[in-house]
Parts: sequence; structure tokens; C-alpha cells
Amino acid sequence: MVSSMDRRRFCRIIISLPVRYQIQSPEDGAWHQGQGVIKDISLSGCFFHPDQPVAFQPGQFLYLAITAALPFLDSDLDSHLTATGKVVRLEPPGIADANYGVAVSFKKNLSFGLPDFLTAAEQPQVLMIS
Repeated sequence: MVSSMDRRRFCRIIISLPVRYQIQSPEDGAWHQGQGVIKDISLSGCFFHPDQPVAFQPGQFLYLAITAALPFLDSDLDSHLTATGKVVRLEPPGIADANYGVAVSFKKNLSFGLPDFLTAAEQPQVLMIS
């Protein structure tokens, strides 16, 4: 039997990063925004725990905004990665994590920048590097 680790194209990094997401409700078509914490990430996907219960379903598309600190630049500013993904699996809450987990496969490559769904007040300052 082939394990899921053997099928992965990219190495996963175990890390804890804040994430914001936007997902469309299958019931009424309304867009919902939320926050969570990424537990692992690779170039092809991520696994995160949302802060609030949301009716995620396998096959749903969502937009992600991932925030990471830039300590090597001696800056208080953060780096922002964006991705469009598809929910591929849901995991029930466990002993270590009270919230359920959401596995996402990226449909577009990770890119630097901010998604359109963040408000102007949430847009960070720009750090210029020369």
C-alpha cells in the first residue's frame, strides 16, 4: 500500500501560521470570512484549523491569506501569501486540537500579495528593500 507521504509531490513544513479565508456557502451562495491557524503547508496545499465552525465541504473552493513574520529582515512587518484552493478533506476534532481540520489543495500557486477580500484597514504597510 502506498502511504500519503509517498504520493506527495512536495515536502510539507510543520508550522503554525495565522490564516484568513473566504469561502462561499453552498446553501445560500453567501461569502463567509474567517480566521484560523495553518498546521502544515507545502507548495501544493495546506492543513488548517478554523477558529469558528464553518460548514466546509469537500470540493468547495476558498481563498486564503497567510501571514508570516520576516525576522531575518529586522522588520516588524509581515509577509503575506495568497492562494486559491479546494477543500479535499475534513478531519474531526481530536485530543490535541479542539477544532476540526481542513485539508486544502492549492489550485493556483502560492503568491506574495494580499487578497481582495481584506479590507483597506487590514492592508499592511509596505516595506521597501534596496
